This record gives sequence, C-alpha cells and structure tokens, in this order.
Amino acid sequence: MVQEITFPIELVERLPSDSQRYEDIEPGASFVSIVPNSLMDQQSCQAQMEQSTHPEWKRYCSPTEGRPYYWIPDLNVFTESDVTKEHVLRRIGQCAQEILSALQGSNKSDYDIVLKVPETREGGGTCNYYLVDHSSETVFWLREVSTTTLGLPKARSSNHLQLLLSEQFWVHYEYMPPPHRDLRRNAKKLLATLGTFSIDASSSSGSVSPFDQGECEMYSRALAQVLSNGDLIDINWCLGQYNSHER
Repeated sequence: MVQEITFPIELVERLPSDSQRYEDIEPGASFVSIVPNSLMDQQSCQAQMEQSTHPEWKRYCSPTEGRPYYWIPDLNVFTESDVTKEHVLRRIGQCAQEILSALQGSNKSDYDIVLKVPETREGGGTCNYYLVDHSSETVFWLREVSTTTLGLPKARSSNHLQLLLSEQFWVHYEYMPPPHRDLRRNAKKLLATLGTFSIDASSSSGSVSPFDQGECEMYSRALAQVLSNGDLIDINWCLGQYNSHER
C-alpha cells in the first residue's frame, strides 16, 4: 500500500500544458502609472521602468509570445509567477522547500521543479507544480495521480502513458525553454530526420513522412538558421515546439 504524502502547503499536481501563456491574460490588476521623465536622467528613468528581480533569480522571455518566466539555478526551480512581487517570491520559496525536502530520498538527480502560485495578496496556501525529468524526457509528480485527475486521456498501455508524459515534457520546453540544457545535438539529429522525411516524401508513392517535401525543406532551413544564429533558449524552444506537436 502506498503511503499518502501530506504537506503543510497544499501542493496541487498540474500539467505543463495547463497554462494561459497563449491566452494574453495579464495576471494582476491594472492601475494608472506615471511615466518617468527620461530627459534629464536616462539611467534613473530606466531603473524606474524595469521591474527588479531578486538577484538569485534569472528572468527570461519566450521566443514567441514574449511572456516572462523565471529560473533560480541553485534550486533548479522555474516559475511563470511574478517573483518581482515579494509575497509571490515568498510563496514560491515555501513551495520549493516543501518539494526539495520530499525529494531528498529520491534517486533522481537530473530534474527541474516548476511552480505556480496565486499572485493576489489574499490568495495563498496552494501551489501548483510538476517536475521535469531530463534523463527520461518525461514529467512526474511527488504522488501517484490518475490521468483523469491531470486532464490527460486514458492510457492504453504503459508505453502510451510514457508517450503522453513525454509530450508534456516537450510542452514544458516550448513554454519555458530551459537556458541550462544544451540540445544542439538533438537539433542536428532532427535535421537529419527531416532530411530522411524529405527523401521519403519525394521518392516514394507510399511515403510515411508526416510532411511533404516542401514542408521538410522549409523546416530544415528554419532549424538550420536557429542553430547558426540562435541561443540555447531558441534551440530548445524549437525542439519543444516540434516534439510536443508531432507526437
């Protein structure tokens, strides 16, 4: 019998795809702001316009929709919650400590923690989370949880379940591409795969390629351009976008 794990903070399992990143929803209330005068002191104006982030946290933006997300390297914690707000930062810290304590006896080491908390001052006590296993390219949680509870389709087999969790892994890479993972080798392998698809599509009447020859060549050119000119976030986003939509 599996012992139920309980936590002082209510940890709620969620999927990477359970996000509002593409819905153009601005968290928090809007208010009238004063635009600072940059005529006399441009440096002071810039400081007033920028949101200050805790020095341990790094701020990144998605290459496509531009929404910010945050990463703290020492804890391997990601969040799209606005940690420039002190009360949000405290909640994220409390949730991270709860999860790190629970993971102390785990044999997993190559993972990231992804957290999301309420951003209003009144909201609190709950924390949505998932864990990213880079070794197996899947997501996981601290407790056993059913696919129905998560919002996943029913799995026909253990292999099907693995594919569902792997798809969510790549959704995470699409929404919050990690800056500390170097997947250039994976991107080159994808280029080779697109090349074989292109040959199959152009030379076989019974092609099993998911793309026609023109699409293969277009994707190959785009990915080669990102490999030549982009950074790790751009490359990882491309892999996340492709793998999460073509499985």
